[in-house]
Amino acid sequence: MHTRSSRLVTALFAALVAAFFALPLAAATTSSVVNARVDAMDRMAVVLKRFLGRNVAQASKATLQKNVARLNTAAARILPLFPVGSGLGQTNARPEIWTDWPAFTAKATALQLETDLLAQAVEAGDVAKVTIQARVVSQACAACHQEFRNEPM
Repeated sequence: MHTRSSRLVTALFAALVAAFFALPLAAATTSSVVNARVDAMDRMAVVLKRFLGRNVAQASKATLQKNVARLNTAAARILPLFPVGSGLGQTNARPEIWTDWPAFTAKATALQLETDLLAQAVEAGDVAKVTIQARVVSQACAACHQEFRNEPM
């Protein structure tokens, strides 16, 4: 016959065992989110550098369109890269991302707007506007990193 205290001890033991096995899983999940985030940001930086280099005038419109489409897609995917709880462990993301989500969302939205304007400049075939707007996109990245990243650009 189980007493009330023995059921409580059994339940407590089961909870501890579950927590013990859940911690590495949570850490692995957080680590994979952080890695995905770093990879996405690195890819975006590589593409943006193509617009900031001297080769913009020599690049074909198709190449510029392909690159700006990559930037647009990456900018649109920023917010999902920062789910609640992914600021734990080894990450450069500051806690303010989650404590001031509206400000972070505003920065991500500003980046999307600037990449849209870059796409318009590419479509217009205006190399001068493309060059200027690429710098504005870079500044939008830097502004977000300045506020929300431990190691600013």
